[in-house]
Amino acid sequence: MPPATEQQIRAWIQQKAASGVDWIKLFATRSSRAGGTAVYSQDQLDWAVDEARKEFLSVAAHAHAPDGARRAILAGARSIEHGALLDDETLDLMVEHGTYYDPNLYLSEYYLEHADAFGYTEEQLRYTAEFLPIRTEVFRKAVEKGVKIVFSTDATAGWIWSGNTAIEFVRRHAAGQSTQDAIVSATSRAAESLYLSDRGNLEAGLLADIIAVDGNPLDDITALQRVVFVMKDGEIYKR
Repeated sequence: MPPATEQQIRAWIQQKAASGVDWIKLFATRSSRAGGTAVYSQDQLDWAVDEARKEFLSVAAHAHAPDGARRAILAGARSIEHGALLDDETLDLMVEHGTYYDPNLYLSEYYLEHADAFGYTEEQLRYTAEFLPIRTEVFRKAVEKGVKIVFSTDATAGWIWSGNTAIEFVRRHAAGQSTQDAIVSATSRAAESLYLSDRGNLEAGLLADIIAVDGNPLDDITALQRVVFVMKDGEIYKR
């Protein structure tokens, strides 16, 4: 989002709304591979979120460092994406404001394992490696504090992806999330965060989006990597 003045920012939001987008995503901070530092001031984020609301759109904020994330939360962003460097104060603020947290723990491992395929610089890989244990610790604290965590992987971020995204469940469970909450985070809470009331639960009248797995994921979270049945909106895709 290159515009910087209030007029430019509001015009940018209006243009996106006119193009038919469902959601606005703002880079409140730089990428984790660029240090994750803040990009916009509090005023700039306030203008963006305010204009999005006028267009009946919600805002997801890509944010790593605490200062950029806090500004996005205070502006009214619906969710914080990634959040590798969030501190206790920022996590507490998320609980206070009901902000959703969409982290990703496994993808950094995938990047490091397949570094040659992505062409990252040595500095980018250094940041990726350094932030990996920090991401996990931030996630652990978020679980303890009761932040509203949503399952997310960043697996379609424009990169070559051939990994097993369900490994993310394993990493989250290892970092302290219960198997039940992990499943909720990928179903009803994910739908709730996106204001989707027609899916996310097994209830009459909702979309029949169902999977079956080999095993009980409440006892063994790796069962979610063994999908044996897929139904989407009542149509069976895998039997």
